[in-house]
Amino acid sequence: MPAFNYVSQSPTSISVNYADMPAKAEAAFVNKEAGAKTVSPSTALSKGGIGSAAIAILPNLPAGQYYLLAQDHATQQYIAQTPFPRSASIHSGYQHGGYFCIASLGRAARCGGKCD
Repeated sequence: MPAFNYVSQSPTSISVNYADMPAKAEAAFVNKEAGAKTVSPSTALSKGGIGSAAIAILPNLPAGQYYLLAQDHATQQYIAQTPFPRSASIHSGYQHGGYFCIASLGRAARCGGKCD
C-alpha cells in the first residue's frame, strides 16, 4: 500500500517521504476549504518506489489550508495523501488539525481554525 508522508515545510517547499509509490505519480495541493486541486509541476514522485522529495510551493497558490495528494499522472486516480502529525514543527506556515497553511506573499499565515 502506498505511503505519502509530510515531513516539514520551508518557505518554498513541502518535504515528504514516500514508499510503494507507483511510477508516473504526481503531487497535487488540495485546498481544504474550496476543495480545489492544483497539480505540482514537480516530477519527484514520477519514478515511484521509496524516497523523499521536496515539493515546490507554487508562488501563485492562494493562501489557505492544504494537504498533498499523490495521484496517477495520466488518469488523475487517487494513490495516497499526506497525513500530518499534530505536533509537526513548521518552519514557515503552520500546521493545524491535519492541514498545513500557505500564506500569500508578504502575508503571515496563522492557523486559529483557519489560515489568515
